[in-house]
Amino acid sequence: MTTITLEVDEKAARQWATFSPEDRRKMEAHLEAQTLELKTQQVRTLEEIGEELSSQAKANGLTEEILAELLKDE
Repeated sequence: MTTITLEVDEKAARQWATFSPEDRRKMEAHLEAQTLELKTQQVRTLEEIGEELSSQAKANGLTEEILAELLKDE
């Protein structure tokens, strides 16, 4: 095992201080599992998400003209 340091707000730090050793071990195991799960998930950039949304909008019939009309201030 390796020890790491995390920055949290004061409320979280106070709550952590109240945990029993058993509760701390449970929280550490939960955090470890969440960290490993996040690492395996595909991370997409904002640009990739925007391109996907654009493609979906076009596939659903949204054109640049329709978008301009929808965004026009009335």
